[in-house]
Amino acid sequence: MKMTPARLAWVALAISLGWCALAAAAPLLQEHGNPAGAMAIRLLQSPACHQMAERSLHLAGHPMTLCARCTGLAAGFAAGAGWLLLWCQSRPQTPPFPSRRLLAWAALPAAVEWVFDVTGLTPPAAPVRAAAAAALGFAISLFFVPAFFELCGIVNDAIRRRTAPREPTHAAGSG
Repeated sequence: MKMTPARLAWVALAISLGWCALAAAAPLLQEHGNPAGAMAIRLLQSPACHQMAERSLHLAGHPMTLCARCTGLAAGFAAGAGWLLLWCQSRPQTPPFPSRRLLAWAALPAAVEWVFDVTGLTPPAAPVRAAAAAALGFAISLFFVPAFFELCGIVNDAIRRRTAPREPTHAAGSG
């Protein structure tokens, strides 16, 4: 099966939605008497996030397994992958790389929120952290799909070159 931009967008969307669903499932499992299931998810996601409860969104009275910032990044990435999927289904070509200015503007809310957090001016609430990071996650996904698709093309070309039959070389001065 050939990888197309639309298939890649589907994969990115499925993985990011699954990652978000796991983060939301853990507190629900905890609430409904399955702490082992919640702990398994927490352990799975722990390499990606500090998981500090006071910096997390809460469901059913329990913290999600991703902090608010990581949740926002993942949800924004999923939204961007969904948007790219719609774009790819309406056009036959690979999506273009967006302007780097888009990434800078998308990072601005997260940067401002981070400065307020670090300086202690006003510790932002978890929903503010999530929303600020969601804009950045959306923009990152717009770069990810075209970049990954381009990387796949480069790898495929390299493999083709290495496995292509080669012309026999003749010794110099022979007939």
